[in-house]
Amino acid sequence: MTYVVSQGMIHGDLRCLNILVFQMDASKPKENFVKLTNFALARPNEPSLLEDRRLIIPVEYCAPEILQSAGRLYYSELSEIYSMRVLMREACSQGQLPYGSSISNKEIRQKKLNDEILPRPWMCDRQIWPIIKKCFDLASHFQYVLGIDVKMNDRLYGRYGHIYYNAEWIRKNKSSIILIVINTERAEHDASFHLELSSHKHIVHTFGLVKNDPRSTMLIQGPAPHDNLIKLLQSQQFKPSAKILKIIFLQNY
Repeated sequence: MTYVVSQGMIHGDLRCLNILVFQMDASKPKENFVKLTNFALARPNEPSLLEDRRLIIPVEYCAPEILQSAGRLYYSELSEIYSMRVLMREACSQGQLPYGSSISNKEIRQKKLNDEILPRPWMCDRQIWPIIKKCFDLASHFQYVLGIDVKMNDRLYGRYGHIYYNAEWIRKNKSSIILIVINTERAEHDASFHLELSSHKHIVHTFGLVKNDPRSTMLIQGPAPHDNLIKLLQSQQFKPSAKILKIIFLQNY
């Protein structure tokens, strides 16, 4: 999965049915070898308007954002991670269907839209379950709610298609934050990159997404005490020497 995403693609149909086993030995880990197959639903890893193919993709493995897309099939790395979690749970339950065979697709869809988490199968090793659960949490953990988790304050400015607001945590004793209004269709795609890279000390820290309404999504980031470099240079609030500029360049190289 990681390799497919690194090549700019999304598989779109991760499940045990599409894992082919070439070597197997239940007692020797290194004597097992599998390969991923069936790229019928693979597509480039970028948001776009597509035909509604939700009926083709088994609802048990669909990430919630795909079910919410109302005719727009939106895949992202997070969609793959969600499907990977269901795949791993399926493998740890001796191949049982994720929601069983006595439940309708409509009921499964509603459970997913209500953020109901599949329980740990009784036969699943307790050391493996946290790894599986993390795949699900990664797709939903960074969702915050405006008015419950964060409070939006005054508007800062809007440039390059983004609108910025000062904000603060409501229930967390943390520093102030910035809310950036972004394109809803690209929201989870953009957030996944921000979150993956934010551990680097020279990349701004991103907390996650704020779900405001279906038309508006906001990204939560840590504030910069001195604003952006172009504003500081143009206003001449910052007049760095050649030595300082060299340090700045190296930090961003």
